[in-house]
Amino acid sequence: VRAWLARHWTPERRAAYEASDRTHRDYDPEFSRELGATGWLGLTWPARFGGMERSPWEMLAFMEEMNRAGAPRAGAPIQAQSWQIFGQPEQQARYLPELLRGEKMYGMWYSEPDSGSDLASIRTRAVRDGDHWVINGQKMFCSCAQIADYILLMARSDANAPKHDGITMFLLDVKTPGVEIRRLKKLGLKPMDLNEIFLTDARVPAASIIGKVN
Repeated sequence: VRAWLARHWTPERRAAYEASDRTHRDYDPEFSRELGATGWLGLTWPARFGGMERSPWEMLAFMEEMNRAGAPRAGAPIQAQSWQIFGQPEQQARYLPELLRGEKMYGMWYSEPDSGSDLASIRTRAVRDGDHWVINGQKMFCSCAQIADYILLMARSDANAPKHDGITMFLLDVKTPGVEIRRLKKLGLKPMDLNEIFLTDARVPAASIIGKVN
């Protein structure tokens, strides 16, 4: 990993990246695809998903070398795990290969203005309409909104269910009509990628649900 980074993340490339007008944090699409060619984004993935089935210790070494070199982030490990554990076979076949190749970036839209760590209190609503769900609501402090291709979106799909039930996870394409992204003002000295999201009749295919409804 150290030798690969010496060739692909040179001091000159790092300096140019850090001097650029980044509207995001620690992400470079070209570098992500280069890293995807190594297969390391699936270092600990099961072989049936194209992974290397390497040990957690090797993943730790990989992460340490990436951090030591100041390399940009790549991959979407939380989302990859979600697909591997909860995805349907056709979803896994579609979405995991592009994650392994470093071609896609994901974000997570969970928190809301009145729902931070208490996610069971979310108010964003999802209503079934034929082969789609129609989503309305607001999300807050959302990362990667400006650079993501897809979002894991949590919404209340049963308004009459108990507080901790009736919530469904959706995969949302950020280019979906009805999605408005507004960048929040920078809260500190480091580059920030925090946004507020407004969803107005955003239609999501029923096939984009991760896991079970409610």
